[in-house]
Amino acid sequence: MKIFVGGATGATGQSFVRIAIELGLEQVVHVRPQSEAKYRTQQPNGPEPALFDLADADALRSAMAGCHGVVSMIGTMKKRFAAGDTYASSDVGTAVSLVEAAKANGVEHIVLMTSLGADWVPGAYSEAKRQAEKVVMESGIPWTITRPSALYGNGRGSSMTGWMTPLRHVPGLRGVVDDVNGIPVDYVARAMAVLLRDGLHKNEAISGRELWRLSEG
Repeated sequence: MKIFVGGATGATGQSFVRIAIELGLEQVVHVRPQSEAKYRTQQPNGPEPALFDLADADALRSAMAGCHGVVSMIGTMKKRFAAGDTYASSDVGTAVSLVEAAKANGVEHIVLMTSLGADWVPGAYSEAKRQAEKVVMESGIPWTITRPSALYGNGRGSSMTGWMTPLRHVPGLRGVVDDVNGIPVDYVARAMAVLLRDGLHKNEAISGRELWRLSEG
């Protein structure tokens, strides 16, 4: 199976690339030209990156040719707004670009990572995630939306984010805890790789409890 990877240099993306290699998934790893050095430092033995801007529709369609699935872990933070990023451009704009290329290439499954509460929490951040979800859900391509809670690992957050983890063992609480508790980026990355490899949860939005289960299965 061949997967097009968006967001490869982010906290979750860098884990996804490594885990997908372990699981035997062939990857086309998209990297923005300005992030090439970062990617090569993160993945010294990783796949050769496909270097172009996602706004380049021709380059994107060409790079995605032959891919069975697409995974997007693309997002931004306020500290990058000065460089021209916005929540809308990073979430919605990239979702539109990926969907259009996926349609042109007959992609069979799109997995998009957003966040817990993206479907109802107010604010610009969640609204961008909501709109990106809508783009993917209305694409006509089988999709899966993953909505993890706070992420930690690879420089993101801290282990204290997952302080509720011991409560997973309390009868009746595990599902709720897994939905709202922080989750390691490695777990989310492995779950998304398994979703694509096995074609699971198509046309569903899944939360932390299912991400934990998939990553531990």
